Order: sequence, then C-alpha cells, then structure tokens
Amino acid sequence: MFCWSQKKKISKKIALVGLEHGAGTTHVGVLLADYFRQNQGARTAYIECNKTSAFSKLQECLYGYQRKCFQIQRVDYYIGGSEQQLEALFGKNYDYFILDFGIELKNNEEKIKSCEERLFIGNLERWEQKDYICFGRQYQEYNWTFVCNLGRKDIAHNVEKNLHKKLYKIGYQPISQPLTREVEQFFYSLR
Repeated sequence: MFCWSQKKKISKKIALVGLEHGAGTTHVGVLLADYFRQNQGARTAYIECNKTSAFSKLQECLYGYQRKCFQIQRVDYYIGGSEQQLEALFGKNYDYFILDFGIELKNNEEKIKSCEERLFIGNLERWEQKDYICFGRQYQEYNWTFVCNLGRKDIAHNVEKNLHKKLYKIGYQPISQPLTREVEQFFYSLR
C-alpha cells in the first residue's frame, strides 16, 4: 500500500476542499495552477479527486473530447484520484500537485492530511457563515488555510473572529485576467 505522506521527489501537495457545490473550489484551483505555472515557472499537475466531472466539462468545452489527462496553458489536468493513479503521478517530475477533493472530505481524510497545504474554500453569505465556522471548528486538526471566493466583508470578519485565523479573500477573479495584488500575494505565500 502506498504511504500518502511519502515523497519520491521534492514537490508540494496542496489539497482543496469546498464547503458546498458551487463554492468555487475548482475555480480557485485553476487560478492557483495557472499562477504556479505562469508566475513561478513550476511544473504543475491539477488532479480532480472528486466526482463532479468539472474537468470533463472543461475539456469538452475547450477541445470537444474527453481524456483522462489534458493540458491548458502548460498545466497538466488529470481526471481521477484513485490510490494507484496518485501513486503514479507523485512519481512524476512536478513541482506542485493540486488535489481537488470538492466536498468529498470524509473518504479522503488520509490523502488530505498528507498534503503540505490544505485550503478550505467557500462563499460567505449570511446563511453560509454558520456552516463555514462549524466546519472550521470540527476539522481544525487539518490546520486549514481558509479561503473565501465571494461574500461580504463583515461576514468574513466574523468568520475570522470565530475561527481565530485569517481568511483569504479571492473575490471576483476571472481566470483569463491578471490576478489582483491580494490574490497574487496569497498564492505566493503557498509556494
């Protein structure tokens, strides 16, 4: 059996987990992968380890076909995160592995804990803040980096106060546009 914390090469694994469907987990992952490749010159693999099929939809939209691996702007995208697939990928020469677990935390706890960085991503509207805070408290042993795509500043401040941790705000950030200074600084801190 493969040991998830074992590294064959010097690389960094980053886990992405979302509060709910539509939280923007894949969007943040695409931005992050593109940042590592474009700004750091890093070989980056972005792996869909959930059942949303967002990568299949993206690939179909861009290329009109579906394969287990495809490339966008020199970032390699992989569909499927089985133990065997990840073991093979971790043996490849990548600087960063971004693992997108969507909302599927329960069956992937060992994989997520083995990552050097763990990002918890959600939107923060009034009805979502309680769920965000509850999740952060319930799974605090993961040492999450908390990320908010969209939401009000007062709610974000309340979440920070309740979790006693900084909340990084992405805001509206189109994929094909330059990153805001705040987002670029946050991504730089994940290197």
